[in-house]
Amino acid sequence: MALEGLSAKERTETGKKGGVKKIVFLAGAVWPEGFQHGPLPFFDYKGDEMYCIDAAGLLFNDLAPDTASTWISKLRCQPSSGWDGVVDYVGWKDIPSVYLLCEQDALLSAEVQTQMADRANSEIKTCDAGHCCMIGQPQRVLEVVEKAAGQVA
Repeated sequence: MALEGLSAKERTETGKKGGVKKIVFLAGAVWPEGFQHGPLPFFDYKGDEMYCIDAAGLLFNDLAPDTASTWISKLRCQPSSGWDGVVDYVGWKDIPSVYLLCEQDALLSAEVQTQMADRANSEIKTCDAGHCCMIGQPQRVLEVVEKAAGQVA
């Protein structure tokens, strides 16, 4: 829903400048329209907050223990509201995408990520990182984003 009305094509058609020309998913969840979210098994819910049950094992499994500990200490809760809603708009239907599949992701398996990328008809790129590839392999993330940006006119 965050991208609704913001594609470059849609903005041009309405006489506006700018807009989103490409989406880059980083080990992202790509749900279809109509999908009903429910409680996620890897989160602990505490009222309006949710916390990753095993951040070291699920988010930072590809990092050295001391580096993982540093990042774990920086984690804050995510709001639990909104995860139970129905997906009513998907930007990937209107905007081309690239999916960076993280082969060492312990949260979303490579098989699940492939299904997500296929759903969005994304161009698939890979890396040997865990779920937080922007921490474990920032150079690879930069390469993928720069290439995707270079592909747009």
